[in-house]
Amino acid sequence: MNNLITKYSHLFHGIGKIEDRNNGREIQSRFHMKPGVVPVVQKPRQIPYYLQEPLKKWLVLGIQEHIFEKVPDDEPVTCYSPLVVQPKPRFAGLRSDELEPHMIRASVDLRVPKQYMERSRISQAPIVEDFTSSMIALSGQN
Repeated sequence: MNNLITKYSHLFHGIGKIEDRNNGREIQSRFHMKPGVVPVVQKPRQIPYYLQEPLKKWLVLGIQEHIFEKVPDDEPVTCYSPLVVQPKPRFAGLRSDELEPHMIRASVDLRVPKQYMERSRISQAPIVEDFTSSMIALSGQN
């Protein structure tokens, strides 16, 4: 396993994006909504004060790493789901001034939009055990 990781170390850097290597473009996903659905702007949730600074840093890092992009101030928002922020379980006992961006978990509550999305066919992605066993099998052949 160590030989494989060393050989393909260039693949294990950063967060990464899904891209079409043949065309050199990023692959963007689309959510297909049911016909006639009106976009909903939900009420934002309060972010606890002690999580606001780590969240701001996390957002700046996400924009710098092109994980997501900032909506221009003059552009209207037609759909909004509330952001949920909490410390990761292993960092829950830390003081507020010790929290860093990598110690929080930020996610979006998509329960309302999910009701109006059409289901699309997605093939089952391999689980970690499938990947590991195939890598071990490959390393045994070399």
